[in-house]
Amino acid sequence: MQPRHVTLDGWISYELRSRAGLIVQAGEQHNLLLNQGLDLLATYGFSGLAQYACVGTGTTDPAVGQTALIAEVARTASAPTGDTITRVSNGVYDFTFTRDFGYSAANGNLTEWGLAAASTGGLAVCERFRDGSNNPVVVTKTSDQQLRLTYTLRVTLSPVAWTAGSWTLAGVGMLAGRTLLMGGGSGPSGRYDLRLVSGLLTGSTYLFFGLAGDMSASSYTDDLGRYPAESTTANTLTAAGYTPGTFTRGGTVAAWTAGQVVGTWSSVVISADGNSGNSNGLAYVWDANDGVTCSKSSTQTLSITGPALTWARA
Repeated sequence: MQPRHVTLDGWISYELRSRAGLIVQAGEQHNLLLNQGLDLLATYGFSGLAQYACVGTGTTDPAVGQTALIAEVARTASAPTGDTITRVSNGVYDFTFTRDFGYSAANGNLTEWGLAAASTGGLAVCERFRDGSNNPVVVTKTSDQQLRLTYTLRVTLSPVAWTAGSWTLAGVGMLAGRTLLMGGGSGPSGRYDLRLVSGLLTGSTYLFFGLAGDMSASSYTDDLGRYPAESTTANTLTAAGYTPGTFTRGGTVAAWTAGQVVGTWSSVVISADGNSGNSNGLAYVWDANDGVTCSKSSTQTLSITGPALTWARA
């Protein structure tokens, strides 16, 4: 299958508050998602990318190859509010992380900030503190003040409408068709597209591959259930490894043995967390006018290589 694509963007707001709750200094600005941060996504996923906030006193503009703040002075995992995920529109999700430096932490003249996936190292995002004109500023924090950083990571998935694609079926050749990510359902139990892409991103083998009839009438918002009942199990899946710096993970391979999924099929569907009954997050339909079908007998085995996933800055 052709690659699925993810684009990433992010911004932060910061507030320096007095003990009385007055905002002493505040700002909102864009950030730089580092190459190391793009690599870390393959291990920690979207939700794990910003578990820690860090601040420092460096005065050098950040670069994509940076792996640490110039002069880090403090790091915190204090989360005064729960991290949230919001669907902004079809295929667009905002992950929001709020982290606090308390009264006794990070006091001094602060000039840079970052988000990290781990308690040491793991810097994923960084920037200098800046004003509304994008000029560097100093945030002077005292023991009578608290510093709050609220970071939003926007994740955009595609395609969310039927898009022309192709797929190579072993023993048959190249099949033309269409593909679609599906995001039916609402709340944490929904987000089928995001759940599936998160699994592909981290190389999870806990996915559900199914074969179905013609699904071309389906749309992004459809809740299709686990469709059909035939499925692989976790031990029949092989996830591709990740090579740092590529920002691409090859497809997961699913296999059916003799006696499984016997019949004629024209679609492939994939869902996340296959054994927990979640709904499909991707469909691929090959065109019937090609005159090609996937027919499996009870004596044949079948393997499918799922989509590769690529991710990049917006």
